Amino acid sequence: MKGHIKNWNDNYQLGRFNRYPYDEVVSFVLSNYSSANRDQTRILDLGCGGGNHVKFLRDEGFDFYGVDGSEESIRITDNLLHTKSDGKLFVADFTKLPFESQYFDAIIDRQSMGHNRIDDIVLITKEIYRILKKGGRYHGHVFGINDAGFSQGTLIGSNDYDNFKGGHFKMSHLVHGFTVEEIKSLFNPFSQLSVQRQVTYDVLSNYLQQEIYYINATK
Repeated sequence: MKGHIKNWNDNYQLGRFNRYPYDEVVSFVLSNYSSANRDQTRILDLGCGGGNHVKFLRDEGFDFYGVDGSEESIRITDNLLHTKSDGKLFVADFTKLPFESQYFDAIIDRQSMGHNRIDDIVLITKEIYRILKKGGRYHGHVFGINDAGFSQGTLIGSNDYDNFKGGHFKMSHLVHGFTVEEIKSLFNPFSQLSVQRQVTYDVLSNYLQQEIYYINATK
């Protein structure tokens, strides 16, 4: 795990992180919480990276929090926010999140959970469930096992891949490939679950290039 975190620290130091919020995250947050009392709506960015989503949450007036396994990620995010980040940003192991039970109204996660081995992912989903309030929502994005990027990696476990030689996972290090059945099993304790599959094909060969699952779960 230490080597895995070092790789991400290196990525962030080289500026390999997203600078703008993704449209599906913006849509999830605003479609569910636009009319909420925002300064009392507590939302966690699980794996906050370069702070793109934390800044969006802050700018929209939500009670924002960010957590990442990388110290460099938290440093960059803190610098991006400039102010009001005291007690909001944490370096932590996702399998042991430093928050009270039933603490968050929502959790957003754009592929951070998927950068772990399946054994840890089982623990992470349990932590997600623990720290969400009753009725709280999780919005996540993971890669499906049919994604072409996995063909460039080395299988190190049950659909766990590392050491990518090329493709769109080259700088991603450890990545787990998900199936729908696996997602349903992981999120079984939740009262509601929606899983949407999005695929991208090569225009010329019609070869499947990317497979993404968008997960929306309500506790």
